[in-house]
Amino acid sequence: MLFFPWSLIVLSDLFFLCIGFAWGRRYGLQEGILLGHKEAPILLRRASLLAGHCLLCQQDTNASYRN
Repeated sequence: MLFFPWSLIVLSDLFFLCIGFAWGRRYGLQEGILLGHKEAPILLRRASLLAGHCLLCQQDTNASYRN
């Protein structure tokens, strides 16, 4: 007789724990993607400056632009 009410409490706690985990994972993934979109240009610029040339077009950053 005592087992039935406790099993409902445990099952409901487990259900809400799983729902909270799924919501948190989804929110965390969206936040991570947004952060990656914001941080990628900064990291690309940093790598280009350290390498001394553009990583996309391979143009030398120290080249003279005078004609």
